[in-house]
Amino acid sequence: MSRSIKEITDSPIKWYVSFVEKHYSSEVQALLALLPQFEHAMINPNRVFRPIQSSKALFGLALLDIKLKPFTTEPDTKVFFWPFQLHHPLFQALVYKRLMELGINCQTLIFRKDLKAVLENQNISAHLIETSRKLKSFSDLFAGVFSAAQFVLRLLFEKAPWAWKKALIQSCIHLGVVKKAQAAAKAVAQKTNTSYHMVGYDFSILGRAIIDTIKQHGHKSGRIQNGAVNYRLAGFSEVDDLFLWDKESEEAYKSNGFKGNTHITGNILLQEKYPAEKAFPAMNPIIIDGYVHRVLVAFSGPGHNTTEKGHIESLRILLRLVKENPSVLFIHKLHSKDKDHYYDRLKLETNVRMAKDLFQDDLPNAINFIHATDLVITGASSVALDAINLNKLVVSIDPLNELAHFEFLKHPQVKRFKEGMGLERINNWIGKFDATVQETKNEGGLERIVQIIKQSF
Repeated sequence: MSRSIKEITDSPIKWYVSFVEKHYSSEVQALLALLPQFEHAMINPNRVFRPIQSSKALFGLALLDIKLKPFTTEPDTKVFFWPFQLHHPLFQALVYKRLMELGINCQTLIFRKDLKAVLENQNISAHLIETSRKLKSFSDLFAGVFSAAQFVLRLLFEKAPWAWKKALIQSCIHLGVVKKAQAAAKAVAQKTNTSYHMVGYDFSILGRAIIDTIKQHGHKSGRIQNGAVNYRLAGFSEVDDLFLWDKESEEAYKSNGFKGNTHITGNILLQEKYPAEKAFPAMNPIIIDGYVHRVLVAFSGPGHNTTEKGHIESLRILLRLVKENPSVLFIHKLHSKDKDHYYDRLKLETNVRMAKDLFQDDLPNAINFIHATDLVITGASSVALDAINLNKLVVSIDPLNELAHFEFLKHPQVKRFKEGMGLERINNWIGKFDATVQETKNEGGLERIVQIIKQSF
């Protein structure tokens, strides 16, 4: 771990570690792998947990014996890609293709079936890591149920805030995922002498389990910044190389405890020079049909940083804005964790369109939408970072002030709208901003990433 237990000063984390060491010393390593997730959960104390459902999941793990299915790895494979979310392949695919062009064999390993189609669109084949599940023997079944019940009872009698207990339960139900990722990484590491592993996200339980395992076998790892990052977890990152977009991201990582190597490479996805004329064809008739301005709306939905109350309040403000600006087209691009039903009322307005209705493919890549609009409205979605790089104005609506810890919201191209401000503020921003696309910055970022990976062999 990048930080020892003594160096951790946050009281919820100290309690978590002491609870684990006291009752589960034989499983300390697997449980401590969840530490970043637990801290992430505690960053926003208002986040909603469902402890009853979590307890059922704990019993479910006790009932099943979960094993990794065999998979093949070519012995001459040098670089492995581990994307976890839908937008990770968009960045990793560029590096994958360039390495293959140079004769360096690569393999992509995934845990989600829906990532397969995303990768196939990039002409990349991927191997799905699967597990087999079967009921345990009666003796194991009894021991497992007893152990899970013991865990819940111990937790109930602990003298600690209920919010901490809920966060611990929420984390521990993912122990099966941790063991699955560890088994997959170990199988890969044992088949290759030296290899480089590019993970989608180094703070997730999947990323942490993979990185820790391959590090034990002497292999290196890296991650490409693919959006807005939570710098407060930087001290928990164990990757060897971080490929960051800008100096601000690098400074934020280092000041929050990251000990690895940092490389400023820019946003390599933007360096692919997406021209404005490549905007989705189905959007063209709507965009040119009588609207003075076009606005992209891209909220992340309720989650770690925004409560459901905050999200609903943001959409209430947005509805007022939509009604006051009938000559402005608002295109809504849903995040993977946002839900369509939140936008039912907005969809009744004639100047509102959902991105998925304008184009059949509604993947998280929003770059073409940004090109086709004048301004981006969000909370703190990583879409804002893309918009800044393309010289588009960003308006952050944050009525409950839940997103102030995101460093990029301090950028001069971001205007923060808070409760109490009049909507004329946004109206003025929409009307006066000159939406021109800047020249691409940080050329050569892709080649820089490839060079660093090659040096690790």
